[in-house]
Amino acid sequence: MQAHLFRTAAGGSALHVARPAPKITKAYEEQVGLEARWGAKNAQFKPVSSRFFPERCATSHQDNFCEGRNSSTLSFAGSEGLQYVGGRTRHSCQAVAEAGPAQTSSEEEASAGESGSNDGLYKPFVEYAVKALGEKMELWPYPIKEEFIRLEATDSKGQKAVTDSTYLQSHKLRQMRACNIQAGNNLQVLNLIAFPRPEYDLPYFCADLVTLPRGHLQILDLNPLHKTPEHFEKHIKPLLPITNRYIKVLPWGGEFTAESLQFFSPALLWTRPSDRTTVQTVIFEAFKEYIDAYAEMVAKAVPTTDPVEIARNREAQHKYVCWRAEKDPGRPTITRLYGTELCEAYIHGFLFDGMKELGSKSFLDYFPEYRGPDGNVIKKRSVVGKKCVTRPWDLDGNFIPPT
Repeated sequence: MQAHLFRTAAGGSALHVARPAPKITKAYEEQVGLEARWGAKNAQFKPVSSRFFPERCATSHQDNFCEGRNSSTLSFAGSEGLQYVGGRTRHSCQAVAEAGPAQTSSEEEASAGESGSNDGLYKPFVEYAVKALGEKMELWPYPIKEEFIRLEATDSKGQKAVTDSTYLQSHKLRQMRACNIQAGNNLQVLNLIAFPRPEYDLPYFCADLVTLPRGHLQILDLNPLHKTPEHFEKHIKPLLPITNRYIKVLPWGGEFTAESLQFFSPALLWTRPSDRTTVQTVIFEAFKEYIDAYAEMVAKAVPTTDPVEIARNREAQHKYVCWRAEKDPGRPTITRLYGTELCEAYIHGFLFDGMKELGSKSFLDYFPEYRGPDGNVIKKRSVVGKKCVTRPWDLDGNFIPPT
């Protein structure tokens, strides 16, 4: 299995594919549904990065071989279409040298220079997630509208905002998608969720990582599919040793919307570090341990053939998706950047498209307490208020009534 990352020079679209690296042809491109267009105008692909190569090899190519795990994301353009260097096999430094160093367009360089961190605080998180999952299972593109692949906007001060979408699926994951907003030092966001197929009773991997001028809001969790003792024992409890190590160094982030508690597990990491270094080190290490554990969990998962269980899993996921689509805290940010129409299309057509695919119930069918006097959904995020000033679970995962 090989994980590759490439993008078009024209559109900057980030596409992640994990499967054996074939010779890329027009027929293959159409088969897997890649968004890159074949032709002189859009077929010019540039290397994404060589930073995963050992430094000595990347600069002088003196080693005999590049380890595959260190070279899994370099791709480059050739006369025959997309050519690959990398993956989990070993490749000679001659091949690496022929690929040349990573290049970026002058436009990308200018953009990065203007915004400082416009290249993305959270890009390494996305890259690692794709790599971790790709090492355990075959991944291929999830259907997505071309307009959602990359969103761009410029505010009144000339600050460019870019939102890159990652869209994958596997035999066991209905969707693994990421929304990575990069708007300079003042705004960096990663929302990454893996949704299992209904034949599996797996939890959802969830990372909501937000950087604002006043600090960082960081959430990592395996959101439970079912709030049952059996689901906890099978999927959540094995993660608690990792959780308990990190809660010693990551203070609890404080109260949050009370209704959200039903979608969190005792493995929740919720913290508000004040410095960027903590995000790049401690949070990133926690993220890697969580996604590694989840990838292993998915790899070992066995499907059910019981139609009752499949229907139960499907409805549980539909309820979760309905909640997130209606009450996700990222909506104001996306609306501010791209407008209401595109925001709603992006949320319902990509981020939480399972609302239509998984069931027919409405948000109010699941959450009638949000019905307003006019019969419509109350827009405020909570009808209860905020709770959980302190962590609502002990080290064994037992629930502590929130205060």
